Amino acid sequence: MQREHVGTVPVDRLDSGTRFYLKANGMGRLIKRIKKFDAVAKLLIGREVLRGAEIGVSRGKLSKSLLQHYPKLTLYMVDRWCQPDESDSYYDTDKHSWCTKTEFERYLQTAIRNTDFAGDRRIIIRKHFNEAATEVEDASLDFVFIDCDHSFTGTLGAILAWAPKLKENGIMGGHDWEWPGARSAAMNYARHVGGKAVPGIKQSWAIEYPA
Repeated sequence: MQREHVGTVPVDRLDSGTRFYLKANGMGRLIKRIKKFDAVAKLLIGREVLRGAEIGVSRGKLSKSLLQHYPKLTLYMVDRWCQPDESDSYYDTDKHSWCTKTEFERYLQTAIRNTDFAGDRRIIIRKHFNEAATEVEDASLDFVFIDCDHSFTGTLGAILAWAPKLKENGIMGGHDWEWPGARSAAMNYARHVGGKAVPGIKQSWAIEYPA
């Protein structure tokens, strides 16, 4: 990928103050050109990517990019595509949690269409992330990318449910580092395993496990 620059500085290295300045002065387009896929691809540099999981699929834009870029990838596409009730930790933590049943069905059909070209390499699981994890073999995935419930409880629950599915040296990452709940969950889990949670580009994060 050709990197976008502001002067001689790559956009993905800009500090938060500079990013705010760019947005305030109508130059946010430079930042927007960095996609969520770029964040995942950066985590996977130098790795053979055969099996992975995206937790929180929505319309399937990231799934499409992953399946296009990694021709050997089999991808688990996990999403409930349904309205949470008010007692659910997902409720009111993301704009998608407010969608109607009709909108969720439309998102699902869009995700299916977006990935139809790789129908034999996608596995769509329409369940809560905890339930979906039981359908995946332990130590079988090269990466897991979490972008679903942004609450502390939801993000930590997703990490704990899917961490055992990773191969040795597999990548655990996710989105929405700027959400306090998601960030705290990643940091708490990292401390528990003796590692650290590291922020990346496009609000992404990854767990660095101890050597």
